[in-house]
Amino acid sequence: MCSASYPCPASAAPGANQSVLGGGGRTAIAPTYAAADGVSVSGAGGFGAGSCPAATQGDCRFFGTSAATPSSAGVAALVLDASGGPGSLTPSALTAVMTANATDRGTPGTDNAFGAGVLDAFSAATGRADLSVTKNCLPNGDAPAGVLNPCSITVTNSGPAIARAVTLRDDIQSTTGFTVATSSTGCTAPAGTQSGNATATCALGDLGANTSITIEISERSNEPQDLADTAKVSSGTIDPNPSNNSASDTLHVVGAAEVSIVKTAPATATAGGQITWTSTVSNAGPSTATGVVVRDVLPAAVTVVSVTASTGSCTAGVPGNSSQPTTCSFGNVASGASPTMTVVATIDPGFTGSMHNDAVVSSTTADPDTGNNSATVSTTVAASADLSVTMVDSPDPVLAGRPLTYTLTVRNNGPSTAKDVSLVDVLPGAVDFTSVAVTSGSGTCVHVTIPIDPPEHQVECLLGTILPGAGPTTVVIQTLVKPATPAGSISDSATVDSSTNDPVSSNDTASATTLVNTKADLRMALTSDKDVYKPSATIVYTATVTNVGPSDAAAPTVTIALPDIKAAVYVFDTAGCTKAGQTLTCPRPTSLAAGGTWSFNVHLLVKGNKGVVTTSATVASATLDDAPANNSITRTVKIGK
Repeated sequence: MCSASYPCPASAAPGANQSVLGGGGRTAIAPTYAAADGVSVSGAGGFGAGSCPAATQGDCRFFGTSAATPSSAGVAALVLDASGGPGSLTPSALTAVMTANATDRGTPGTDNAFGAGVLDAFSAATGRADLSVTKNCLPNGDAPAGVLNPCSITVTNSGPAIARAVTLRDDIQSTTGFTVATSSTGCTAPAGTQSGNATATCALGDLGANTSITIEISERSNEPQDLADTAKVSSGTIDPNPSNNSASDTLHVVGAAEVSIVKTAPATATAGGQITWTSTVSNAGPSTATGVVVRDVLPAAVTVVSVTASTGSCTAGVPGNSSQPTTCSFGNVASGASPTMTVVATIDPGFTGSMHNDAVVSSTTADPDTGNNSATVSTTVAASADLSVTMVDSPDPVLAGRPLTYTLTVRNNGPSTAKDVSLVDVLPGAVDFTSVAVTSGSGTCVHVTIPIDPPEHQVECLLGTILPGAGPTTVVIQTLVKPATPAGSISDSATVDSSTNDPVSSNDTASATTLVNTKADLRMALTSDKDVYKPSATIVYTATVTNVGPSDAAAPTVTIALPDIKAAVYVFDTAGCTKAGQTLTCPRPTSLAAGGTWSFNVHLLVKGNKGVVTTSATVASATLDDAPANNSITRTVKIGK
């Protein structure tokens, strides 16, 4: 025991196992309980003080722990014997009986001077208290996850004695995490999430005979599982019937997962372009949601590009078919988790208007609120088609009077379908329209003359609907460059249009500038009214210029080399020619059209009596003539009787 030599610290908490520094480095332990001291003994073995052996009470007294220890052992032996003999109580149970029945001394409660008090052998060995325990965990059926489910535990003392220092131990076994709570007096529960096993304890103090006490210990699990609960009661008083000292019950916790879905999409999109839908699944718990699946019924007017999920696997369905939705299986989704599903699709190029998308999330875990398990989004889809037109002229350069072909190619670069496509080609005034044909694609074209001064003419085509990326629509316009067109250049322009919005207008117009050259194949002819002339007769020559083309010949001039004056002399002409020596120059004041002829006469008077008269004619023009061999001719006539 603590003494003046080995004092117990005053600051030690009552009931704590305390030690104090002793002499020579020894330590002294505060007592668990106190036992008899200063008792009279036989003096055997040399123990005892005073008159030994003791003849009367007070002789041969024995002091200190040397006296208290055998006294405590004797009490322990009495308790074990009363309880059923050696082994009937565990050491801790034996100590509990002895301390529970000790008589408190000194400071109330357990202290560092007397421990639990002075041992009471009679009370410890003769007291009997039949304790029993019952337990009822509610609800009796399925217990909801995420809430505290109460277990009511009642301890009853059927007597006959007071049950000293009653304690209750509640052992809970689980397969996954859970929490325990209690507000009952004297009870404590482990804090935080428990895993596997956990124990709540209650120090209920003394319980009178034929009285009961009820405490409540609540258990919560966020995941489905069985919580096997066993309560055991014990006290410092011998219990003659330990078979009713425990009771068990099981909470069958079923899962509950508040699963919801939110879907996002762009407010606007373009036909023929891509659209992305994102579905976010959230689990507000409390349990893990198992077998989570999102089913997304895509609109009919799309083609799936990809379906991905942040976890799990996905399968593309059939757009527009509610029985074959696009799905993503997320498996198990923990409470607080938010996996996502992303669908990328291409909108049909011909679709416009409001596009709807519906998605539903489901789970094999019970969902307390299914009102947020579906989501719908809408997107306004507009058309946008980038039409373009190109033009090729052929040949270039071209000769006036020859055919000139314009090939126009119309394309829809998308992304949307172009509707009501039209093409207008304003032809240059220097060409005459020959024909038009749509050689690829489809459409109809007409040639239109616009009655203005000077008049204009154009080709107008209705090409209908052109799909994006489709083969080009080709329009071939055949024209003829007017032969009278002077050398230089002419321009043609065409414009494509549509009722569908075109985001790029810079490629809606095309033009071609063609270099025009001229060439006229002039042919000279010189004839006479006779082949043989008498002396002093008049020779009438006819000079004829023919323009084989293809171009008009600019102001052709005919030069006539007259015969020797001894053979014939110039009289007059019908072309207003100018004579200089024996050369007659005959200019035409206007151009000679391709295919046209120009004729005039020259009169000569025969001077000789015999022989021949030879006259030559040559034609020339500022217009290129690449066949000069036929530009000159000589005519010889005879003179005779």
